Amino acid sequence: MTLQKIPTGIKFPLFEGVKLINAAIEAADKAQEDSSSAKIKSENALATSQSAETKADSVQEQFNQVVIDGDSSVEAAQARVNAEGNSFTTLKDRLDTSDELMAERAIKTDGGLDRLKATSKFVTSLSSYVGLVNTEYTGDNGTRFYILPKAKVSSGVGGVLKIFGDDYQNGADYRDLGLYFHADQAGDKGYFGNGVFWINGKVFDGTGAQYLGKNPDIGFSFQDGETVAGRITRLGAQWPVWVFGKDKPSLHGFNPNILMEVQGEVGFKNNTSLKFRNSANNADAGVRMNSDDYFFMSLINGLKVFTNGGTEQLRVSGAGVEPKTKLVQNYIGISNNLPTPSVKTGNVFVISNTTTTSITDLLDGTPGQIVTLVINDFVTTIKSNSAIKLTSDFRPSNTLSNITLARLGTQWVEMFRKEF
Repeated sequence: MTLQKIPTGIKFPLFEGVKLINAAIEAADKAQEDSSSAKIKSENALATSQSAETKADSVQEQFNQVVIDGDSSVEAAQARVNAEGNSFTTLKDRLDTSDELMAERAIKTDGGLDRLKATSKFVTSLSSYVGLVNTEYTGDNGTRFYILPKAKVSSGVGGVLKIFGDDYQNGADYRDLGLYFHADQAGDKGYFGNGVFWINGKVFDGTGAQYLGKNPDIGFSFQDGETVAGRITRLGAQWPVWVFGKDKPSLHGFNPNILMEVQGEVGFKNNTSLKFRNSANNADAGVRMNSDDYFFMSLINGLKVFTNGGTEQLRVSGAGVEPKTKLVQNYIGISNNLPTPSVKTGNVFVISNTTTTSITDLLDGTPGQIVTLVINDFVTTIKSNSAIKLTSDFRPSNTLSNITLARLGTQWVEMFRKEF
C-alpha cells in the first residue's frame, strides 16, 4: 500500500496531517513484523536444507555399504584394490580413477607409427618397469609371454619380438634387435627345411645415414657388463666375427678371412679332440688333431705328420725323431745330361753325365737348402753365372771331386769345393 504524503506549500488542516503521520507509523510497525517473519522462515529453510544434505549423505553411505556388504562382498572388496595395491572406498571410486588415468595417457595409432599399419597394433605410454605375473596357472610359478602368428607359417615371418635402440619414428635412423621365426629367409629354410629362429641385429638409415654400415655388436655378458663373455661384430656385408673374450675384435686387420677370435686359451677335456676336415668331411685330405693320428702332440704319442694320402711321414716322440719315409733322399744319381737338373728330392747328388754338359742352374730349390754335387765324370762343368755364384767354374780333373752350394734367395752360392 502506498502512503499519502502531507502536502506542502498550501494550507492543510492539522488534524489531516496527524492522520497521515499515524498511518505512516502503523505501516512501519507492519514492515518490521514482516521482516522478522521472513528472517525466521529463511533460517528454517537453511536448517531444512542442511538436514536434507545430511540425509542424502547418509543414504549414499548406506548404499555404499549395501554394495560392499552385498552377496558379492568378498569379490567387491577384492576388486576395490588395483594392481599397484592401492585400495579404494568403493569399486566405483576405483573405476573413476582408472578412467581418469586412461584419459591422461596418449594412445597413438598414426603419425610416427606409419610403419606399424594395423588397427590391432598401438603404442601407449607405460611406467618404466612393466611386469607380467602368473596368477592363474597352477602347474608351476613361471610366467610365460607368448608371441603367436595368426596361422601356421609355411613361408615368411612368424612371431617377432623387436627391441629398439632409438625412438622408433617413420623415416628416421634407428637400431633394433629382432628375435623372430622365418620359414625361408633369403631362401634359407634351415637344416631340416622347417625354418630358422633368428637373432637379428639391424640398422636403418632413413635420413642422415647415421648408422650406415655400423651395426651394434651383439654381446654376451654377466652383471650388466661386469663380465663380458663375448660378442658378434659385423665388419662387412659378408664378414661377421665371433669373439670369445671381453675385448673387441683385433685380429681381422691381419687376415680379413678370420671369422672367429679367441682371446684366451682353449682347453679340451680328456679323450676329446680338435679336428680340421675338408668340405667332404674327409680327414685324410686335411689336418686333424686327436689322440692317435694326423697332427698331434703329447708326451705319450709325440708329434705325427701325415701326407694328404694318410701316410705317416714323421714322428717325434720319446724315442727321438723317427722318419717313417725318407724326407730327404741322400746320394741321388744324376745322369740325364741336363744343364738344369732338379734338386727337389735330396741334398747329395752324384753326377755321371755321358756327354759334355754345362750346368747353369739347379731347379726346384728352396731357400736355405744345401746341396752337394759330386762329379763322377770328366764331361761336366758347373758354370758360374747369375743363378749359380761361384769363385770360378768348377770342372774337376778327378772323379768324386765335389762342390757344396746353399740356396740364398733366388741364387745358389758356393760354400766350399774339394778336388781330388
